[in-house]
Amino acid sequence: MICKNCQNEFEGNFCNHCGQKASVRRLDLKYLVQDVPNSVFQLNRGFFFTVKEILTKPGHAIRNFIEGKRQAYYKPIAFLIVVSTIYILINYFMGVNSLVEDVLTGIEIGARAEEDESNLFFTKWLPKYQIYVPFFVLPLFSIASYLAFRKSDYNYVEHFVLNVYITAQQFIIYSAFAFVISDDGPLVLLQFIIGIGFVFWTYIQFFSNKKLSRKVGLVVLTYMFFILFSIVLIFLVGLVYRVLQ
Repeated sequence: MICKNCQNEFEGNFCNHCGQKASVRRLDLKYLVQDVPNSVFQLNRGFFFTVKEILTKPGHAIRNFIEGKRQAYYKPIAFLIVVSTIYILINYFMGVNSLVEDVLTGIEIGARAEEDESNLFFTKWLPKYQIYVPFFVLPLFSIASYLAFRKSDYNYVEHFVLNVYITAQQFIIYSAFAFVISDDGPLVLLQFIIGIGFVFWTYIQFFSNKKLSRKVGLVVLTYMFFILFSIVLIFLVGLVYRVLQ
């Protein structure tokens, strides 16, 4: 048997060179249900390596993980939970608003001007539970990327894992900016530009079999799908909220 992680030839249930399981399956819903809960508290392996890889060659690193080279990497959802928690703590101790809080402040101002109670509901609820926001956004964004890149060979769960790592990457970038940024300074725009730039760079690396112009266009299409789905979802939630009032 050939190890998918290190290409070593071996026999048995584990590679005798790197220790990875012999039965490395394709990422699917069963993987998320079984493997993710067991990895959340494994803080002793692969975290800093994953941080380095996700910042220096993100698309290649994520593709390696999805295609079976998983031994060295921190599991995706566990990784996101750790870095998002660090991000929230850094913002709290530095006294800086998180990106979620800044966005919600803008929505709240607009909602109050329009007396839109459904949007005010979002702005009151989300800041209290902002650490969970990515887990609401990720399934929707992953649908968008899956549809935009539907001709690729990756299934929905693999798109979800791709976007989990990208979201964690964004939290790392924003955590670094939290040490030098002010709530109304020009660095707010810079961190947003750098964050978006990393998203495009990651997708361009990850989908290596497509032309550059096509990959850029499909990333733009992903964002357009996501915005459309978000508008529809907010409208539906607002409609339900009004009916229940």
